[in-house]
Amino acid sequence: IEETGRKEIARREKELLELAAENLKNTEKVSLIGRPAEPGPESGCPSRAGVISFNIRGIHPYDAASLLDKSGIALRSGTHCAQPGLRSFSIEYALRLSPAFYNTEDEILFACEKIRELAEKFGK
Repeated sequence: IEETGRKEIARREKELLELAAENLKNTEKVSLIGRPAEPGPESGCPSRAGVISFNIRGIHPYDAASLLDKSGIALRSGTHCAQPGLRSFSIEYALRLSPAFYNTEDEILFACEKIRELAEKFGK
């Protein structure tokens, strides 16, 4: 962390997060939760920072995470200790992809591809 630097790590993770969001935002049957962080609380809508949370319509997040795991995609499903936040979006559970500075663009694009394939095959 000291060698790479916290600012560089934050920049890289933001870049990967934006890549994932851009590749999933127009995917039919995938609902992104929140939006990219913006400066200041005046917008009134919860923002997204460090992770991208989403659901695939018609598939419980636990089932989606289990199926994606078989493709080598590691993500979390559940409440993420954020029940009040999820309820503000009228949902109880979600999937969460957490890009880290050591991930590559290809890994993020692969994860998005597998998410899109799952949504196409099983989503409603």
